[in-house]
Amino acid sequence: MIVDGVGADLLLDPEDEEAGDVTSRLGADDKSFRLERRPIEDCVAEANKTNSPYAGLGAPLRERLKPDVPFCYGRDYSTQHLASHPQQQTVSVRVSRDLRQIGADRAKKLLPDWPDGASVSASVTTRKNGKPATLKYNCTPFEDQWQCSAAFCKTGSEADCAPQDIENAKATGCTTGESRTIYLRRGEKDFMMLGNANMGLQLETYCGQEKKTQSDDKVYRLEPMPLSACEGR
Repeated sequence: MIVDGVGADLLLDPEDEEAGDVTSRLGADDKSFRLERRPIEDCVAEANKTNSPYAGLGAPLRERLKPDVPFCYGRDYSTQHLASHPQQQTVSVRVSRDLRQIGADRAKKLLPDWPDGASVSASVTTRKNGKPATLKYNCTPFEDQWQCSAAFCKTGSEADCAPQDIENAKATGCTTGESRTIYLRRGEKDFMMLGNANMGLQLETYCGQEKKTQSDDKVYRLEPMPLSACEGR
């Protein structure tokens, strides 16, 4: 089999190219290839090299979680754990989706495209603040994760604001044009992993998303919990 006319940018990521990184660009002699027949196992093995590093953990979140079924995941850290991790601010964390959010997504006709546009809540209780601080997020599939962003809209311009964006603004004092982002992905067994690289959670009273998490609050392994464990947050 002859494969001809291969472009030099075949493996080049547009973002890498924009940043000036062209290490993935093919060479001048990589335009035409004569291929010989190989066992199917060789092709399968080669294709598997591109599998997600999380594939061995089981089904992704979009299959584990159903668009019309509420869920609650969380973790409460013991006194012993906090003593051994003095830089960690988080005492308790929850990620959930309730009937109200499901109803709002259904009204927007988002359920068939699950999890694109899915509404979730994330709350944290810190050492400094003994009460949970909760933000509402909208999620979008991003590679092997869900990228979930919380937007903010000032009261007084409700006509142009989503209800949850107004709730976020009231809870934080942040204004239009600002956002926070967290990442959700499958964990081993029934666990969910929460990534908080850029202070996407409400750990501190600040606005914007540029501030990177400098403590032990970057990654959380959450376990399934009863819905009651997420209520009232």
